Amino acid sequence: MKKILLPIAFLASISIARADTTPPLIKGFVPGGNKVIDVTAMTPAGRPIFDFLGRLTGDMSPSALYSSTVSSASVANQGAYAPSDLPLTLGAAGNSLGQTAQIVPTAYTATLATVAAAGNNCPASSVFTLAGTGSTIIVSDGNGLAGAQITVSVGGNAQASAIPANPVTLTSSTSGCTPPTFNLAWGLAGVSVQIPGWGYTSAPTVTAPLSTFPGGVAASVLAQVQMNAVNLASQPVTADIANAPYSNAWRLRNLAATRLHLGEQGVLMNGSSSDEAIVTGIASANAAGREIVVPFGTWPDVHYQIPDVTHGNAYLYADPGVTSWPYFVFNPRGEGIRIPFYGNGITSETHSSWNSSGLVLSRVDTGTLSANAYKPVVQHNMVADTPNEAGTAYNSGARNVDDNLIVTLNYSGFANNHSEFTYDQCAQGYGCQTVAHFNKMFTSGTASWDWNEINEMNDNSSINFGSSDYLQTGVRSSARYNVEYDMAGVGPEYAASAYDPSKHVRIMGWYGLNTNQSGDPWAANTAYGMHHIVTVKDSGGNRWMYDAGTNGGTSGAAAPAWPYDSTTTVTDGTVTWTPLGQYHFDVGAILGVGGYAQDRIGTLMFEKGAVIYNSIFDMSEASFLTGITKTFGRLQPDMYLDMSANGTAAGQNQRLFGYSSGGSLVYYIPDGSGGHVQALAITDAGVTKPKALAFTDQTTSINSLRDVVQSNGTNNISLTWDSYNSRYKITVDGSSAASLVPTPSAEPTVGSSCAAPNFYDTSAYHYGCGMNDGKWHRVAWSN
Repeated sequence: MKKILLPIAFLASISIARADTTPPLIKGFVPGGNKVIDVTAMTPAGRPIFDFLGRLTGDMSPSALYSSTVSSASVANQGAYAPSDLPLTLGAAGNSLGQTAQIVPTAYTATLATVAAAGNNCPASSVFTLAGTGSTIIVSDGNGLAGAQITVSVGGNAQASAIPANPVTLTSSTSGCTPPTFNLAWGLAGVSVQIPGWGYTSAPTVTAPLSTFPGGVAASVLAQVQMNAVNLASQPVTADIANAPYSNAWRLRNLAATRLHLGEQGVLMNGSSSDEAIVTGIASANAAGREIVVPFGTWPDVHYQIPDVTHGNAYLYADPGVTSWPYFVFNPRGEGIRIPFYGNGITSETHSSWNSSGLVLSRVDTGTLSANAYKPVVQHNMVADTPNEAGTAYNSGARNVDDNLIVTLNYSGFANNHSEFTYDQCAQGYGCQTVAHFNKMFTSGTASWDWNEINEMNDNSSINFGSSDYLQTGVRSSARYNVEYDMAGVGPEYAASAYDPSKHVRIMGWYGLNTNQSGDPWAANTAYGMHHIVTVKDSGGNRWMYDAGTNGGTSGAAAPAWPYDSTTTVTDGTVTWTPLGQYHFDVGAILGVGGYAQDRIGTLMFEKGAVIYNSIFDMSEASFLTGITKTFGRLQPDMYLDMSANGTAAGQNQRLFGYSSGGSLVYYIPDGSGGHVQALAITDAGVTKPKALAFTDQTTSINSLRDVVQSNGTNNISLTWDSYNSRYKITVDGSSAASLVPTPSAEPTVGSSCAAPNFYDTSAYHYGCGMNDGKWHRVAWSN
């Protein structure tokens, strides 16, 4: 800076060039180089050096070369702080020209007192003193009143380390007086300027932290600057300033200690092979693991990587101007993306328009390297440890990462807010397991609602998509898919999957229950909260569960005698354990669908396009809890199975099977006029009511005499085949009541034998079996 200041002092005697005078010739350095002041002269950044009168301005002005420092500071408001708030850290506003000042408290003084507990036998106007601080409090009524605020007579003076925690007991000179206890608040007794800083053009604002004392206030401090010019070139940089955190000297020293700039180490970044040897040497000597900075230019070669080093991983930052960075080819077919590969195990941050992404974070672990086992390339951490962040699951007060994509009315094309691409080339069998997206949540809250994942779509378009004219050239112009799962590939499945669904290789969705956990084993002398579950093992290694109940409690020093059953409670210390039986894990439902009364659903699940080669549902290997009824599904009364749907409106609800609220299992068929007729019913009393019975196979006999219909509980009606007379015989309680003669399967021949009575009709004739001769006769319908 002295080299700049000297010419400025010399310029004080220079005449200024004006349009109406002839510039005099002068000696010495003059901007412009022609020994005449050029008022149009600019800095390399394009800013003027002189104003229109020839005075120094901008980067060369006195305010840039000279600056004021903080000369002193005073306490405007002492504040009132709890002892736990001390010591206070004061902050001085920084400046864009130089170093930030540092102002520190010199001592603290009592500023506010409240009675924590009243005293006893103390006379009026008693004086109480805090030893070691000189703080004095006068209580008008002597004993004080709990919660009352008392004026501090003498605040005293003390360092933060000498101030006791609240409540405090002061001393009294009055014999027999038990002093009250107080909660004291402390404020600033004084401040001093530790580091004056430089670069200020006005006094900086000084901030103090907030107070946690009930009714307390924050202190306020005013800083004063030395407004007369201070020549910074003549100001020595003291050791305190040089070592002050975040000072310029501190920043430069730490930057050099934590970063290896390849350009400063002799790397030319011109794509030459000579750079490879230099980079290799730098990386090999980087035992401290400093960040490697790749400056603007061309990497030595796209196939050159920093060799493996034994001292672990390094971090590399590539300037946005780096071109032809090295990449990892992981597939001989050239699939996927070009992964920046500066060296094995090196995490790199690449900014380059040469790549399709503006920012690329990458790492390649290859060969036998294991230095980065279980370490992610990127980690986002947030700890929510405050009761003051409200919100909802959708608009949370505490959020770790937000990805926002806004598609406007002007956009056309495909937009993706978040994309994940995983390329699995592994061929190591069971030992190689790749997960594209792993999401795991650990819950241990005793009063919380938890969602592992929420996918929510809000359709704010307010458009009648159901309108028949909302099409574009026969294609839906809009579609809404909240979640879509797609799978593509080639080749057959495991052959047994055609009859055993558990024998599969590919599966679109899997919901697994994993109870392969030990639970929370019982422990001695342990506090257990409300309804905490512990597990204990019997002699056979079976685990049993016990509930700590509503009150919880603390377990005893030794384990109680566990009965290992589902009924006997156990007393253990202050805990009463309620048995829950052998260890199990219940999930009330796997899938659920819900909404509000105004929300309507067309179909819960459908399939179209793909070909099913086993079954829509296959529960052939499902396991059930012992003692319960094995049920596939449940329907409410008047809910039916549509047995003949074909995906059209006309084909819906033609043949329905279900249970009627009238008390019958029913089957309905079309009645020909748009309604339904009951074809079959089985009542709760066991009565079968068919619409009609037809026996067309005359060669099959009915040989069972079991009840077909029980009419009133006493009369049994049976249907049997009479092979001798070639007819069905109906008996009531074992006595013959009637007979049914099978209708011929083809038009009979006149005069042929038949079993009367019997009839057969065609469109032209009515056939009848003669009662007397047992022969077929016919008569035309026209007669």
